[in-house]
Amino acid sequence: MKGQGGDALNLSTGFPNLGVIAAGLGVFGIGGRGAPASTENDGSIKFPALPPGAGVIGVAGGASPPDPSLAQATGVIGRGSPAANGFDPGRGGVFGSDGNIAQAQLMPAPGGAALPEVGRFGDLYMAIIETELPGKNGAEPMAYLFLCVVAGSPPSTKAQWAPFILGATQSGGNLPLAPPIFT
Repeated sequence: MKGQGGDALNLSTGFPNLGVIAAGLGVFGIGGRGAPASTENDGSIKFPALPPGAGVIGVAGGASPPDPSLAQATGVIGRGSPAANGFDPGRGGVFGSDGNIAQAQLMPAPGGAALPEVGRFGDLYMAIIETELPGKNGAEPMAYLFLCVVAGSPPSTKAQWAPFILGATQSGGNLPLAPPIFT
């Protein structure tokens, strides 16, 4: 199966003047909605609540499908193929850009949001935190990245998050410099 969107058109210069037509989507996946639990008159559960489904699941040849619990309520899941026939294993996702722009973006959590209580190993979380910088007057919003190092699901346990320790900032438009190597 292949999904290909239509090209954007600006038809304002011809007759009839139809205006602008935006580029179409290649693939748009929408997972099904979850369902609430069904209970009896005495309060007992007749049918449990059901979680929403994933929007898109991409599985490379030979890879096993993701555990259904991972697919619940997730927008996109990618899983690479295992090593086979002399070929290396595949990646779950590869991102690139043909311009001078980042290859991927995490949307930061809203300002003042607490670290999530629920987390799985490998989860990434970005927060914007007002930070006092040396030589600056007042705090400035800065992005911080956290990795889930202890999985958690309340009420029994809460996820534990470790911040990434990053090097000094570098200005866009310059060639990137390697950060210091610690041994």
